Amino acid sequence: MKIYIYDIEVFAHDWFVVFSDLEEKEIVVFHNDNVGLKRFMLNHGLIFGGFNNKHYDDWVTQSMLTGADPEIVKAHNDFIIQQHCNGWEFPFVQFQRKLFKSFDLRDDIADKGLSLKAIEGNMCEPIVESSIDFNIKRKLTAEEVEEVIFYCKTDVSNSVKLYHKRKSYLDGKIAVGRLKGIDASISLSLTNPKLTATYLEARRADYNDEFEYEPPAELILNKYREPIEFFRKIDYNEKLKCDIAGVQHVYGWGGIHGARENYFDQSTEEMKIVDIDVGSYYPSMMLEYGYISRSIPSAEGYANVYNTRIKAKHEGDDETAGALKLVLNSTYGAMKNQYNPLYDPRGANHICITGQLLLTDLIEKLEDVEGFSLIQSNTDGLMIKFPVANEKQINKIVEEWEQRTRLNMEYTEIHRIAQKDVNNYIVQVGATYLIRDGVKTFTKEDKLKINTKGGYVSLWQGGSFKNNSLIIVHKAIVEYFMNSVPVEDTINKAENIFDFQMICKTGGTFQNTVWAVGDDQITVQRVNRVYAVKDQKYGLIYKVKDGRLHKMPDVPEHCYVDNTNCLKIADIDRSFYIELAKKRIADFLGNTQKTKKKRKEVEKMATAKTENYSDMNVYKKLQMVRMDFANSNVKKSGVNRFAEYKYFELADIVPTANMLFAKYSCLLVCAFDKGFANGILYNTDSPDECICFGFEMKQLDIISAEGKRKMNEMQALGSEITYARRYLYQLVLDIVESDAIEPTIGEDDEEKQEKPKAGRKPPATAKDRDDAVKELTGSSDKEAECTTTQIKSIKAGLKKLRDTGVDHEDYIAEVVAKIKAGMTKKAADGLLKEIGEKIAEAGA
Repeated sequence: MKIYIYDIEVFAHDWFVVFSDLEEKEIVVFHNDNVGLKRFMLNHGLIFGGFNNKHYDDWVTQSMLTGADPEIVKAHNDFIIQQHCNGWEFPFVQFQRKLFKSFDLRDDIADKGLSLKAIEGNMCEPIVESSIDFNIKRKLTAEEVEEVIFYCKTDVSNSVKLYHKRKSYLDGKIAVGRLKGIDASISLSLTNPKLTATYLEARRADYNDEFEYEPPAELILNKYREPIEFFRKIDYNEKLKCDIAGVQHVYGWGGIHGARENYFDQSTEEMKIVDIDVGSYYPSMMLEYGYISRSIPSAEGYANVYNTRIKAKHEGDDETAGALKLVLNSTYGAMKNQYNPLYDPRGANHICITGQLLLTDLIEKLEDVEGFSLIQSNTDGLMIKFPVANEKQINKIVEEWEQRTRLNMEYTEIHRIAQKDVNNYIVQVGATYLIRDGVKTFTKEDKLKINTKGGYVSLWQGGSFKNNSLIIVHKAIVEYFMNSVPVEDTINKAENIFDFQMICKTGGTFQNTVWAVGDDQITVQRVNRVYAVKDQKYGLIYKVKDGRLHKMPDVPEHCYVDNTNCLKIADIDRSFYIELAKKRIADFLGNTQKTKKKRKEVEKMATAKTENYSDMNVYKKLQMVRMDFANSNVKKSGVNRFAEYKYFELADIVPTANMLFAKYSCLLVCAFDKGFANGILYNTDSPDECICFGFEMKQLDIISAEGKRKMNEMQALGSEITYARRYLYQLVLDIVESDAIEPTIGEDDEEKQEKPKAGRKPPATAKDRDDAVKELTGSSDKEAECTTTQIKSIKAGLKKLRDTGVDHEDYIAEVVAKIKAGMTKKAADGLLKEIGEKIAEAGA
């Protein structure tokens, strides 16, 4: 099995596919080459990986492999991205089997919003994006092709790096499949829950008892009855908040959660803190209480997985133990997924509810011990404090609970804890041990290890491809609480610049991102690497929505966007990170500052500018206007229906241009005199300064927008002035556009279509398409005979139509006759779409 990582890019008349082997020694590129791509990808023994390819790249590539021209490939692209449809439902590939084996590096990543660009930033790689607009309607130039390939190669290279980051995860899936005789390519292609269902031979079944719950006989609750009463009626939208052992708890559908807020403590000779966790809590309940999915042939199959893993672990067979751990841990989540064969919501609810109630049961019994206090409750365990003198009594209660529930506890000594809340804490852990029949057996020695949880501290040892922001702040907080190190010492001694980075992402509900630099607002990427810097000309970074600026959370007032990794550590403003660390420490302590300025006031202060351009001459002002206009992202609304391209209309240009003229104290005056159109740009701070633009106007016959009649003289004059003004604004603002004339001007009645200027290729490259089609089908695009692939797809569709049970025999016979008589490629595409619609109607 040889693995290649790949990525695709699609434009109106161009598509690209780039491949790399896992050592990045072999890079292969295809551009509009269906035959070469098919020859490469359908080699025996190849498997292809990508990022988010399962729902996009794989299916668009399927169109390429079956002979689609660039225009069909683009239609398939738009079908998925713009219409939000499933890629396999596109008519061109609708009834085909997938031609190649693949897997998706994005599978089983919990953060569904994590993009490849964000991963690049988290891996400390340059975050690069192509400047080529995906909406270009023409064929790409040679320079544009080169740039697209460069950036596509970059994405593939970063996907290869991601593969190596996730290799142990991928190897684990292969190991699971190997134990069951499943081919490695199949194992890689499945998510963990789907692979687990395949391993356990689950068969999807429907149950109508989702909302029934029966507590196990082993549960004994006397004092805390409120949780058990709450769960008698299952409602996924409800949560229960109540006091358990002096700690506010939440019961719901993510397990039990409770913690003392702003809590700081440590073990002493008199008082001991211990974390007690149930070993393999959810898998154990599935086995002991019969909560395993009823969709598997026998519960013994799951029990065999559990017992085999324990045996492998004791024998040092790490590969088998790790593989079976994946199966055990994925089963519960699959039972809640309605699209997984293991789906059994009643069993999943019993696991979740019983787990919470049994821990409440244990708290209730432990509360009888004098000096006992509860520090924290979580999904599978408790953190407790008690007098050392009463340790035997604590252990006896836990052992009684273990014997009654048939579940086993593991103990971990806690040296010290700093706890902000249930979701943010730092603990220094000691030795781990088991207690059986009153005998303590140590399983891990005390290494004074520090464990953390939460967005404030979890990255203190470094980030991952999932998250790698503000590492230095996480480190400073942990060092402060665990080793009493001042935050200034930790932050001032750090020399790795990536410890200071923030990866800022702009979501899909926002239009774009801008960065305030001096007096300008520069449009930047949607994912950016940001640092706090000393240079105050660099300002905030904002998300833009409906023309309004929204400040990114936690970004410094003076930040630098460094997507190419050129900033030096000396440029960093360490004081920002020191203050942020101190603020978060105050949150841990419960001393949150109340004197914080209101957000709007801070933004107003940060964005306030002294806008005085009176010292600029008219040439400098024109330069600034042109730069601002180029960055203003003005959209083209004019469309030439003959040459198929967009252009600026006067209404697109004037509003933004006039705002910029006013900003820099300029005035553009348009005048028409003696056959000439003149545009004069005045410096209103110094009216004697001006720049003149102009050209000779030609008498033109203007055809109406409908293209059917000539305008009267007054209408024609108005149109000529409008066109002249537009070209004057374009001259002044240095707007570069296509050199074709947008309106239909001066045509004879018998020649209505616009002709391209001499030496200029028409936007639609029909010859290129014809050549590509001839290579694949032996005929031209307009009269191309349908391909063998299309005929196979039509036959497969007819079979599927017949399988619906609806009587379509006359229609099927008619289609078969058309196939025998011969048809064009276009007609075959129409039939494929028609068959798909009939199948959909039959299914409805």
